[in-house]
Amino acid sequence: MEDCQKKILLLEQEIENLKEQLTRYRYDHLTGLKMRKDFENDLHRKVLSGEDFYLVIFDVNDLHSVNRTKGYQAGDMLLRVVATSLIETCKTTIYRIGGDEFACMPLDINFEIDSIQHIEYGISKSSKDKTASEMLKEADNMIIKKKK
Repeated sequence: MEDCQKKILLLEQEIENLKEQLTRYRYDHLTGLKMRKDFENDLHRKVLSGEDFYLVIFDVNDLHSVNRTKGYQAGDMLLRVVATSLIETCKTTIYRIGGDEFACMPLDINFEIDSIQHIEYGISKSSKDKTASEMLKEADNMIIKKKK
């Protein structure tokens, strides 16, 4: 009986360890946001569903120069500030999809994107003949044009 209890306790501990590992894998340690893999899965799911939505990609301005001139702590703080602003403004799931990139997939754009400081953004509206890759490219191209 005692052996059984020990095995149960070990299994429960292993389950908790696996839950922690999954959380570290799925959530960004700096911002607490979902990460790229969940974003890609959710984007593909939405595209396949035929649901109308927008893809909004956000790019943090001058992160590399902040890191170089003020240090990585300042860069990390900038990322946290941007993440918090996105959460408060967009009122939908925000993903950190790259070092200085964030994304969301709202059903409509009923928030003030231009009020979010330190970012450029690109938008793509879903349609029946657009793939996830095409939506990403369209939003990225909008950011590139804005930065020129």
